[in-house]
Amino acid sequence: MNEVLGLMAVYGGIFAVSFVAATILPAQSEMTLGAAIVGTNYALWSLVVVATAGNTAGALLNYYLGKGISGLLAPARVGAKLQRPQQWFAKFGVWSLLFSWLPIIGDALTIVAGIAQTRLRLFLPIVAAGKGTRYAVLASLICAAADVCR
Repeated sequence: MNEVLGLMAVYGGIFAVSFVAATILPAQSEMTLGAAIVGTNYALWSLVVVATAGNTAGALLNYYLGKGISGLLAPARVGAKLQRPQQWFAKFGVWSLLFSWLPIIGDALTIVAGIAQTRLRLFLPIVAAGKGTRYAVLASLICAAADVCR
């Protein structure tokens, strides 16, 4: 029973912190993932998948917030904080979502994608690929630095 609770705490914690980190709220999913890699013997790939799923789900919340905003504002009037991401999105299209993992601007990119009415079937795989790649690289670096992965 304790093993199940521990499993739920680790994976649930990684998912929750990664979810929050993808929204406009501050959270450190990288530190949470690093602590799980160093402090547990769970499979590295499973920790990366859970972090990616949580972070992608948080980005999906931003996307739907953007869709909601789009009904209230014309896309040309999205506000000062979204102007740079809106320019990136206008220039690079959905491929700019590969950078949705970047601090601050990444969250805004996912909101802008919602405002722009990006198709969900394009949004989800591109965002998940960018976020998953970031977590995989981070996990590899932590493994190498801490010498905890075999």
